[in-house]
Amino acid sequence: MNKTKVLFVDDEVNILNAINRSIIDEEIDPLYATSGEKALLFFNENIISVIVTDMKMPNMSGLELLKRVKEISPNTVRIVLSGYTQLPQILTTVNSVGVFRYVTKPWEDEVEFLPALRDAISFYNITSESKILKDKLETKNKMYEKGLELNKNLIKQMTQTITNIKNVSKFMLKVQNTYLEDLKQNCREINNSTYYNDLIGNLYINYLSKSLVDKEKFDLRRFKVDLTELVLENSIITVDNEDFNYILDYKLIKMLAVESINFLINSFKLNNLEIIIKSSPKFHIIIKHSNFDFYNNSVNNIAMKLFYSMIDQILLTMNGKINFYSEAPHIMSLSIN
Repeated sequence: MNKTKVLFVDDEVNILNAINRSIIDEEIDPLYATSGEKALLFFNENIISVIVTDMKMPNMSGLELLKRVKEISPNTVRIVLSGYTQLPQILTTVNSVGVFRYVTKPWEDEVEFLPALRDAISFYNITSESKILKDKLETKNKMYEKGLELNKNLIKQMTQTITNIKNVSKFMLKVQNTYLEDLKQNCREINNSTYYNDLIGNLYINYLSKSLVDKEKFDLRRFKVDLTELVLENSIITVDNEDFNYILDYKLIKMLAVESINFLINSFKLNNLEIIIKSSPKFHIIIKHSNFDFYNNSVNNIAMKLFYSMIDQILLTMNGKINFYSEAPHIMSLSIN
C-alpha cells in the first residue's frame, strides 16, 4: 500500500531536521524542500496529499508557494508552519489560499504539529474518497440517463412500428375487401383469386418478419452485393456512389427491393432488368426494361396492381413511395426520403 506523501518546505535545514524527527513514527512518505521553487518540482512526478510550509522564505514566500500549489494541485491540503503570530497576518494567509491549519513556531509535536498533520491527512483521504464516490455516482447517473433516453427512443420507435403494422394491416384488409370483391365480378379472373390472395398474403408475412425496429448503417456497395445475390435472374445493377452511407431499416428496404424485382421476373419473365441505385438526394431504386410497359401494367394488370399497392403502403411507413410514369412507361422507381 502506498504511503501518503507529505511535502515539508522550509529554508532552514534545522527546522526540516526537527520535522523529520517528529514524524519518524508516522505512516507517511515525507518529501523535503528548502525553497518554494524546489517544492514545486515535486508536483511534477508526485501526488502530494499535504504540504507544510514556512511563510517567510527568500525569493518565493510561503504565501506565493501556496497560491501556486492551489492552482496546480487544488486537492493538496495546505498547512502553514510560521513564526508569524499576529492575527491580521494569519487571517490574510488563511483567506488567500485556504489554509487547513496554521501552526506557530515553536510548536509542540503531540499538542499542535502532529494532530494538525494527522487531521490534514484524514481530511485529504475523506475528500478524495468522496470525490471518487461522487464521480462513480455521476457516471452511474449518466449511464442511467442514457439508458432512459435509449428506452424512450426504443419505445417511440416500437410505437411507430406498431402503428405502421396496423396501417399496413388495415390496408391489406382493404385490398382484400375491395380488389378481391371486384374479381368476383370478373369471371375471367375468378379462378385467380387464390393466387392474388396468396400474392399479397406472402408479401404481408415477409413484411411482418422484417418490420421490427432494426435501423442500421450501411453503404450502397453492401446493398448492391446483397441485391445481386438475392435477385432470381441476371440483372444489370449499377450504383452511382458505392461508398454513400445511410442509416435506415436495411432489412425491410432490402426485402422490398428484392420482392419488387423478383415479382417482375416471376410474373412477366423479365430477364436482364436494369437496376440503378442512386444515392442522393434520397435513396432511389430505378428499375428499367426497354420491352416492358410498367405504367400500363400497373393500371391494367390486377396482380401487379395488388402487389405494388402493398409495396407502396409499406414504403409509406418509411416516408417513401413507388412511382410509375406515364411519360416514361419503361421505368418504375422506389424511393425513400
